Amino acid sequence: MKKLKKIPYLTHSLFILIIISLFGIIYFSFKDFMLSPAEQFEMAQTAERDGSLRKAERYYLMATNSDDANVSKIASYYLGRLYKTGGDGFEVNGRRAEMFLEQAALKGLPQAQYELALLYDVGDKIPENREKAIKWMNASAQQGYADALYGLGVWAERGYLGKPNMAKVVILYEQAAEQNHIYAITSLIALYSGGFNGFPENKEKAVYWMNKLTELKKAQK
Repeated sequence: MKKLKKIPYLTHSLFILIIISLFGIIYFSFKDFMLSPAEQFEMAQTAERDGSLRKAERYYLMATNSDDANVSKIASYYLGRLYKTGGDGFEVNGRRAEMFLEQAALKGLPQAQYELALLYDVGDKIPENREKAIKWMNASAQQGYADALYGLGVWAERGYLGKPNMAKVVILYEQAAEQNHIYAITSLIALYSGGFNGFPENKEKAVYWMNKLTELKKAQK
């Protein structure tokens, strides 16, 4: 009978290490999928804050596929934003950003609608689409999202929405400013102080918004 060759000590140790590693991978993969959708999302948030963007991507992906509609929507937004901004070796992916932001936008998340509008406006890594940009900025603004109200006001002032209507511009800026949007407040100060584009000067309102800006800056210190 042919004798079996003895496995060298180092080879035997390596074999054991491989087996242990495989069991570890299986265990942690199983453990990840046993997390609740909210826990998966929280793990993704923690990983993103720590700069572990690949890990964040993995947990966000798990959360987007969950049965919890609210967690899935918010995770889609954060994942889309992650693909939109990239960072620390994590490449920007315009198509994936569009896909996940749209998933959240279609479910009515105003932050996602706003980010999607900016994505289409800039056309970074995807084709620029002004029509879709305006559609999603409007959708977000209609929900009272301050950044979208301000953004729509800027576009209206620049003539992106047709001939500038300064009365409409000011309404949008004021709606954002009432939510303490700094840029909207500074825009109102400029408009009321100088009477740009034929808009009537109003020193009283300029002073009101200047005082508001001062109060906000004090509160931030």
